[in-house]
Amino acid sequence: MKMKKSKLAIFTGSDLRYFGGAEKDAILMANMLCNDFDITLFTPIDKLNLRVNKEYVENLIDKKVKILYYPAIKIFFGTDIIPQGFKGIKDILLIRKFDFVYVYTPSVILDLILIFICKVYNVKFIFGIHTPDYFKEKSIINSPMRNLLLRPYKKLKFYFIKQTKIIRIQNLTDFKRLKQIGYKGKIYNIPPFINLPKKIRLHKVKRFIVLSVSRLSIKHKGIDLLCDVIEKTMNKNNEILFYIVGSGDDGEPLVRDLENKYPKNVKLLGFVDEKYLYKLYQQASLFISTSRGENFGINVAEAQVNGLPTIAFNVMGSQDIITEKIQGTLVEPFNTARFSDEIIRFYKFYKKDIKKYIKLKLRISNMAIKKYDYKIISNKIAKMLIN
Repeated sequence: MKMKKSKLAIFTGSDLRYFGGAEKDAILMANMLCNDFDITLFTPIDKLNLRVNKEYVENLIDKKVKILYYPAIKIFFGTDIIPQGFKGIKDILLIRKFDFVYVYTPSVILDLILIFICKVYNVKFIFGIHTPDYFKEKSIINSPMRNLLLRPYKKLKFYFIKQTKIIRIQNLTDFKRLKQIGYKGKIYNIPPFINLPKKIRLHKVKRFIVLSVSRLSIKHKGIDLLCDVIEKTMNKNNEILFYIVGSGDDGEPLVRDLENKYPKNVKLLGFVDEKYLYKLYQQASLFISTSRGENFGINVAEAQVNGLPTIAFNVMGSQDIITEKIQGTLVEPFNTARFSDEIIRFYKFYKKDIKKYIKLKLRISNMAIKKYDYKIISNKIAKMLIN
C-alpha cells in the first residue's frame, strides 16, 4: 500500500516565465522533490518582462508537478504583489489544504497573508530569502520612491520574520543579519539546485572565450562595470573574445555600443535556451560576473559546474561560491582595472599551457558537481520541511 504524499506548495516571487535565477531554482526544486511530495507551483501572472513562454517553462517541469497561475497585481510601484480579485484570493486560499508552504517571494504583504492562512489551518510555513536586498533600507534597484517605501517596509519585514519559525538562506551574510536582528527560529543555509550537465565536454578552441551570463541591468548586474572591464581589456589585448548572454533592461544599449565598437571581439547573444547556454559554458575559457550583489549567483555556480574559472567582485553571492583559489578570483569591489588584469592573467595561463588549463577546468567541475549534488540538496530540503 502506497503512503500518501505530503502536499507542498511552492510560491515563486514572480511569474515563472520571467525565468530568472529564483524561478529556475523553484523549477528544479519542484522537479527534484516531486517523487516524495505532491507539489504545486503557485506563480503570479505577469505579462511584462517575460523571457520565455508558458510552453517553454512547462516543458522543463516534471509532469508530476502542478502549476497554478494566479492573478496578482503589483502595488507600491512594484515593491509588493497581492492576489487580484476573487479568483486570486480563491487560489491563495487553496494553501489551507497543503501540509507545507515554501515561499520564494520577497513580497511582505503577500507573505503576511500566507503566514496568517497557514497559522489558521495549521500548515507549516517556510520562508526562503532569495533576493540580495531583502534586509537593505536602500534597494540595489535604486530609485527615490522605492527607497522611501522600503523604510516602513523594514518594520513590516522584521515583524514578518519574527512570525516565521523556519527560514532558508543561501549565503552567510543573511545568516549574520538574521542573528543581528535577534531572530530566534531555525535557519537553514541550503544552496539552490544547479542544473547539472549529463556530460562535461571541455572543448579545445583556438580563441580564448570569456563568457558573461546575466540580465543586462546596470544597477544590479553591473553591466556598466562589465563594459568598462571589456574596454580596459581590449586596450591591452585584442585576441580575447567576449560572449555576453542576456537581454533587456537598461544596460543593453551599452553592450550594443561596445559590440559595434569591437565587432570582432564582442558578441551579444541575447537570451539563449538552457541547452545552448550549457554548450556556451563548455566552449568558454573563463567566466566573469560584474554583479553588484546576488543572493547566491546561480550563473556563477553553473559556470563552475561546467569547469569555468571565474572572476567576480568580492560581493554577497559570489563570495559564498568562490571560496578557494583554484576556483578563480574575487576582485575588490568595484576595481575594473584589477578585474581586467585578472582576465589577462588567465589568458596568459591558457596560452602558456592549454593542457594544464583544461586539467584545472576538470578539477573545478568535479568540485562543483560534488558540492551541488542533487541528492545532498534534496535531503537537506526534505529535512528542513519534515524536521
